[in-house]
Amino acid sequence: MSDGAGESASNKDLRTVLDRMSDGFFTLDGDWRIAFANDRGREILRSAMTEDAVGPDGSVEGANIWESIPESTETVFYDEYHRAMETQEPVSFDSYYEPLDTWFDARAFPSDEGLSVYLRDVTERRELERRQEESLRAIQRLYAVSSDQDRTFEEKVAEILTIGCEYLDVPNGFLTRIEDETQHVEVSHATHPLLQPGETCPLDEAYCKRTLEREQLLTIVDASAEGWAGDPAYETFGLETYVGGRVEVEGERFGTLCFADTSARDEPFTDSQQTFVELLTRWVSYELERRRAAERLASERDRLDEFASVVSHDLRNPLTTARGRMDLLTDDCESEHVEPVRRALSRMDTLIENILTLSREGGGVDELTRVDLAALAAD
Repeated sequence: MSDGAGESASNKDLRTVLDRMSDGFFTLDGDWRIAFANDRGREILRSAMTEDAVGPDGSVEGANIWESIPESTETVFYDEYHRAMETQEPVSFDSYYEPLDTWFDARAFPSDEGLSVYLRDVTERRELERRQEESLRAIQRLYAVSSDQDRTFEEKVAEILTIGCEYLDVPNGFLTRIEDETQHVEVSHATHPLLQPGETCPLDEAYCKRTLEREQLLTIVDASAEGWAGDPAYETFGLETYVGGRVEVEGERFGTLCFADTSARDEPFTDSQQTFVELLTRWVSYELERRRAAERLASERDRLDEFASVVSHDLRNPLTTARGRMDLLTDDCESEHVEPVRRALSRMDTLIENILTLSREGGGVDELTRVDLAALAAD
């Protein structure tokens, strides 16, 4: 494609179209010299080339691509471009170019005259894919921990805090309990001295106070710039980065689950990261509710055991006495009332035994037997 005064109108139109492309485009001749580059292609090439390889007007045409770009012969681009020329088959590939800190989707089309190359910056797409993979790995690890029946609740929380810190790239993760307007750190994975398990502080001096006031997560990426300077929580903890949510048990306030750093964050927490923290707060809430229900059930069992003890002692002893007296009465006299009384005492003994079995073993009735209700009522 010529670039002089004699350039045809069609070539000018083509150049205009190529310059409007958001993708980089350039052509190489058979000696690997740049024959043409559109505006985006020229921008990409200039940023990689040495200064002396770029023309005074910023042009790149005429420069040998491998000689003008340092260490380019050690790249995937070098291998793939040469493969295309040798096979005369198009090639397409993704590759990271470290000097530009950029991922490119490259497509090269060979011809007898040289090579036409399209370069698309896919850094954002690759970053999104990386984050999605990190999210998936974090969720998989969370599932493995939450379903581990051999770990205690505290061990599970400590591990998910570790997972959260790694996923969010912060050094501090902690679960708090709020009681009597005081923040208690229950479990933590933290380097901050005031966020260790057992540490307490007035709720007015904690970031958690703001967290408890919100329905959604509280997120801070640069506390100094967001007006936290002078706040009691900032003066006490000095946290620049913070994300935390409320933990509730049966609709009542328990505390918060939070992640934090004393350094500001370069960018906001992503939607996926915030969703991950929300998921953790819900899991902790569920586990705490389950633990409370288990404690309540254990308490009910204790009461049932106590009841069984009362039944066994306070009812069985008088029943034993009554049966003994019944035996003596049978020896002393004959009466038509003796047998009904004996059957009633036997029925009472059976009922007591059944009650004790159910209360001590918590089991149901294993075998069902049909009975004549009329006859049973008559007895």
